[in-house]
Amino acid sequence: MRSQLSPQQPIVPQPLNEETIAGYTLIPDIYSQPSLMLRVNSSRTVYQQGQTATCYLAWSIFAADIGFGIITIIWLERIVLSRLARLSREVGQIDIQEGLAARVLISGRDELAELGAAINEMLTALQEYERDQKKAALSLHQAKEAAEAASQSKSQFLANMSHELRTPLNAIIGYSEMLLEEAFETGQTNLASDLQRVHTSGRHLLGLINDILDLSRIEADRMTFNPETFDVTALIQDIVTTIQPLAQQNDNLLKICCPPDSCIMHSDVMKVRQCLLNLLSNACKFTQDGVVTLTLEYRNGQTLVSPCPSLSAVDFLIFKVSDTGIGMTPEQTEKLFKPFTQADASTTRKYGGTGLGLAITRKLCERMGGTIHVESAIDRGSTFTLCLPLIMLEPETAAETGTSMEELSSTEV
Repeated sequence: MRSQLSPQQPIVPQPLNEETIAGYTLIPDIYSQPSLMLRVNSSRTVYQQGQTATCYLAWSIFAADIGFGIITIIWLERIVLSRLARLSREVGQIDIQEGLAARVLISGRDELAELGAAINEMLTALQEYERDQKKAALSLHQAKEAAEAASQSKSQFLANMSHELRTPLNAIIGYSEMLLEEAFETGQTNLASDLQRVHTSGRHLLGLINDILDLSRIEADRMTFNPETFDVTALIQDIVTTIQPLAQQNDNLLKICCPPDSCIMHSDVMKVRQCLLNLLSNACKFTQDGVVTLTLEYRNGQTLVSPCPSLSAVDFLIFKVSDTGIGMTPEQTEKLFKPFTQADASTTRKYGGTGLGLAITRKLCERMGGTIHVESAIDRGSTFTLCLPLIMLEPETAAETGTSMEELSSTEV
């Protein structure tokens, strides 16, 4: 302590404990030399009061913080949280109570009020959209009913007119045949060409009427199928006899590639015959001085993965009709199976036709549980692959096995 005393600091205070403080100083003698160190003890009253004041201040600040926090929570609960809970509750009950016609309650002018206004605007937009959707659905339903009524009226009209149209046509065809025979017998060959045109035109018109009626019955789901067991080889021989004159008209060679063994099929023989005749007649019509080939192949269903668990295996017959004719572009093949549609306008003008044969063939094929696939290239001919189950499937089963048929029709043998 003696070292801390100096003329610049004659008194040095030193706390002894929490309650007492000591002050030290040097007392000089008559020669002005330090001779005595004086210590004076004093109580620390001011320090104790400061400590007490600090403690009170700290507790006051803590109490003020608690009070402010409580007030803030109460304010948030009243101004924000309760309004958020009410908004959430109202939004959750919108569909239960009044649907999209309900609106949330808006109070205040803060962000929550803006959120409530935005929700109400959204509900208004959704309500208008739902109203528009209902109107559209109603219009669509009415249009569907009108279309079904129109289709039914069309089918009924065609069904009623079929007899009225076919009767005079059959009479024209019959009388033209009789007159044609009589013209040849009497030597009036100058009339034979005109009678032949009448006969050909009548046959063409009768075929057109039959195609339209067939398409109408298929679209109206009124086409009946009569499955029976028949010999496919005998059917092909009959088809060759029918199609051979058409092939000779364009100097085409008709080739038949069938297995040596006869094949038995259970399906609608008339529908299968119609499909093959449509494909072969098209091939002969669009081929000049070429080759038209009908190939029959058999495919065991065990080689396919059937998508229908109820079908352990389905056996197929694959009919391929190939020609070396004009061929088609990919764009033309895309619209090939649409009703009243042909490859292009020039084809229609040059070769004629209505564009119904392939559309009917595809629909008949699908109704019998099969598929049809075409591959073609310009000036290289076309190949139509007709895949039919060996045993005609029920309509629902045919729909289930459609994937396998598509896979089969696009698979090279």
